[in-house]
Amino acid sequence: MTRTRLVVATAVALVAGGALGVLANAGEHGAEKRRPPAGSAPRVARDLGAGEELFLVVGGVFDKRPDAVAAARPFGELQGYYVAAVAQFQGLDEHLGVDRSDHVLVSAFRTEAGAREFMELATAAGEPALLTPLMTNRGDVYVGLGQEAAPSGNGPLQRPLRPGSGS
Repeated sequence: MTRTRLVVATAVALVAGGALGVLANAGEHGAEKRRPPAGSAPRVARDLGAGEELFLVVGGVFDKRPDAVAAARPFGELQGYYVAAVAQFQGLDEHLGVDRSDHVLVSAFRTEAGAREFMELATAAGEPALLTPLMTNRGDVYVGLGQEAAPSGNGPLQRPLRPGSGS
Protein backbone atom coordinates (compact mmCIF):
# COMPACT_ATOMS: atom_id res chain seq x y z
CA MET A 1 0.00 0.00 0.00
CA THR A 2 2.83 2.42 0.79
CA ARG A 3 4.38 1.69 -2.58
CA THR A 4 1.08 2.50 -4.32
CA ARG A 5 0.88 5.84 -2.52
CA LEU A 6 4.45 6.64 -3.56
CA VAL A 7 3.68 5.86 -7.22
CA VAL A 8 0.46 7.92 -7.11
CA ALA A 9 2.21 10.83 -5.36
CA THR A 10 5.01 10.76 -7.94
CA ALA A 11 2.50 10.70 -10.81
CA VAL A 12 0.55 13.61 -9.30
CA ALA A 13 3.77 15.61 -8.84
CA LEU A 14 4.82 14.97 -12.45
CA VAL A 15 1.40 15.97 -13.82
CA ALA A 16 1.24 19.07 -11.61
CA GLY A 17 4.81 20.09 -12.57
CA GLY A 18 4.03 19.57 -16.26
CA ALA A 19 0.86 21.64 -15.96
CA LEU A 20 2.76 24.46 -14.25
CA GLY A 21 5.37 24.38 -17.01
CA VAL A 22 2.67 24.62 -19.68
CA LEU A 23 1.01 27.55 -17.86
CA ALA A 24 4.32 29.35 -17.39
CA ASN A 25 5.19 28.89 -21.06
CA ALA A 26 1.76 30.14 -22.12
CA GLY A 27 2.18 33.16 -19.84
CA GLU A 28 5.53 34.03 -21.45
CA HIS A 29 4.08 33.75 -24.94
CA GLY A 30 1.08 35.82 -23.90
CA ALA A 31 3.39 38.53 -22.62
CA GLU A 32 5.16 38.61 -25.98
CA LYS A 33 1.83 39.07 -27.73
CA ARG A 34 1.00 42.08 -25.54
CA ARG A 35 4.20 43.94 -26.47
CA PRO A 36 3.87 46.54 -29.20
CA PRO A 37 5.38 45.45 -32.50
CA ALA A 38 8.94 46.56 -33.17
CA GLY A 39 9.08 49.98 -34.76
CA SER A 40 5.57 50.93 -33.62
CA ALA A 41 6.79 53.59 -31.18
CA PRO A 42 6.83 57.07 -32.65
CA ARG A 43 10.23 58.17 -33.88
CA VAL A 44 11.44 61.65 -33.18
CA ALA A 45 13.66 63.10 -35.87
CA ARG A 46 17.18 63.83 -34.71
CA ASP A 47 17.71 67.55 -34.28
CA LEU A 48 20.63 68.55 -36.51
CA GLY A 49 20.52 72.22 -35.45
CA ALA A 50 21.31 73.49 -38.95
CA GLY A 51 22.06 77.22 -38.91
CA GLU A 52 22.10 77.45 -35.10
CA GLU A 53 24.84 78.95 -33.01
CA LEU A 54 25.92 76.25 -30.58
CA PHE A 55 28.43 75.71 -27.82
CA LEU A 56 30.68 72.77 -28.61
CA VAL A 57 32.56 70.48 -26.29
CA VAL A 58 35.45 68.99 -28.25
CA GLY A 59 37.09 65.77 -27.13
CA GLY A 60 39.73 65.37 -29.83
CA VAL A 61 40.76 66.12 -33.41
CA PHE A 62 41.71 63.50 -35.99
CA ASP A 63 42.86 63.86 -39.57
CA LYS A 64 41.00 60.68 -40.60
CA ARG A 65 37.36 59.88 -39.87
CA PRO A 66 38.02 56.17 -39.08
CA ASP A 67 40.47 57.24 -36.36
CA ALA A 68 37.85 59.56 -34.83
CA VAL A 69 35.19 56.82 -34.97
CA ALA A 70 37.58 54.38 -33.26
CA ALA A 71 38.25 56.92 -30.49
CA ALA A 72 34.56 57.72 -29.84
CA ARG A 73 33.33 55.74 -26.86
CA PRO A 74 30.60 56.12 -24.25
CA PHE A 75 31.17 57.59 -20.80
CA GLY A 76 29.55 54.89 -18.71
CA GLU A 77 25.88 55.08 -19.69
CA LEU A 78 26.28 58.34 -21.66
CA GLN A 79 26.77 58.43 -25.41
CA GLY A 80 29.91 60.51 -25.09
CA TYR A 81 31.15 62.34 -28.17
CA TYR A 82 29.86 62.24 -31.73
CA VAL A 83 32.08 62.34 -34.82
CA ALA A 84 31.74 65.31 -37.17
CA ALA A 85 33.83 67.08 -39.77
CA VAL A 86 35.51 70.25 -38.53
CA ALA A 87 33.92 72.00 -41.53
CA GLN A 88 30.44 71.41 -40.03
CA PHE A 89 31.08 74.34 -37.67
CA GLN A 90 31.96 77.77 -39.05
CA GLY A 91 35.26 78.97 -37.57
CA LEU A 92 36.08 75.78 -35.66
CA ASP A 93 39.15 75.16 -37.83
CA GLU A 94 40.53 78.59 -36.92
CA HIS A 95 39.59 78.26 -33.25
CA LEU A 96 41.38 74.90 -32.93
CA GLY A 97 44.15 75.64 -35.45
CA VAL A 98 43.32 72.55 -37.53
CA ASP A 99 42.30 71.71 -41.11
CA ARG A 100 38.66 71.95 -42.18
CA SER A 101 39.02 68.39 -43.50
CA ASP A 102 39.84 67.05 -40.02
CA HIS A 103 37.26 65.31 -37.83
CA VAL A 104 36.37 66.08 -34.23
CA LEU A 105 34.88 64.23 -31.31
CA VAL A 106 32.17 66.70 -30.33
CA SER A 107 28.89 67.22 -28.49
CA ALA A 108 26.84 70.35 -29.18
CA PHE A 109 24.71 72.38 -26.77
CA ARG A 110 22.33 75.30 -26.98
CA THR A 111 23.28 76.58 -23.54
CA GLU A 112 26.65 77.18 -21.97
CA ALA A 113 25.33 75.57 -18.78
CA GLY A 114 24.54 72.35 -20.67
CA ALA A 115 27.99 72.37 -22.27
CA ARG A 116 29.69 72.90 -18.91
CA GLU A 117 27.73 70.04 -17.31
CA PHE A 118 28.83 67.75 -20.12
CA MET A 119 32.44 68.91 -19.69
CA GLU A 120 32.28 67.92 -16.02
CA LEU A 121 30.99 64.46 -16.96
CA ALA A 122 33.65 64.02 -19.63
CA THR A 123 36.41 65.12 -17.25
CA ALA A 124 35.10 62.81 -14.51
CA ALA A 125 35.24 59.96 -17.04
CA GLY A 126 38.87 60.83 -17.80
CA GLU A 127 38.07 62.23 -21.25
CA PRO A 128 39.42 65.51 -22.64
CA ALA A 129 36.93 68.35 -22.98
CA LEU A 130 37.42 71.79 -24.55
CA LEU A 131 34.57 74.31 -24.61
CA THR A 132 34.32 76.55 -27.67
CA PRO A 133 32.56 79.87 -28.03
CA LEU A 134 29.32 79.83 -30.03
CA MET A 135 29.86 78.29 -33.47
CA THR A 136 27.42 78.25 -36.38
CA ASN A 137 26.44 74.69 -37.24
CA ARG A 138 25.81 73.57 -40.84
CA GLY A 139 23.85 70.59 -39.51
CA ASP A 140 25.58 67.92 -41.59
CA VAL A 141 25.43 65.18 -38.93
CA TYR A 142 23.80 64.72 -35.54
CA VAL A 143 26.00 65.93 -32.69
CA GLY A 144 23.81 65.42 -29.63
CA LEU A 145 21.24 68.23 -29.66
CA GLY A 146 18.15 67.60 -27.53
CA GLN A 147 20.02 66.03 -24.63
CA GLU A 148 20.26 69.04 -22.34
CA ALA A 149 17.58 70.32 -20.03
CA ALA A 150 15.40 73.24 -21.09
CA PRO A 151 16.04 76.38 -19.00
CA SER A 152 12.41 76.12 -17.81
CA GLY A 153 13.16 72.67 -16.38
CA ASN A 154 10.34 71.14 -18.45
CA GLY A 155 12.12 68.33 -20.25
CA PRO A 156 14.81 68.42 -22.93
CA LEU A 157 15.71 71.55 -24.88
CA GLN A 158 14.52 70.77 -28.39
CA ARG A 159 14.46 74.14 -30.12
CA PRO A 160 16.78 77.08 -30.75
CA LEU A 161 17.07 79.60 -27.91
CA ARG A 162 18.20 82.60 -29.92
CA PRO A 163 15.76 84.29 -32.34
CA GLY A 164 16.73 83.75 -35.95
CA SER A 165 18.99 80.82 -35.05
CA GLY A 166 18.27 77.55 -36.78
CA SER A 167 16.14 76.55 -39.69
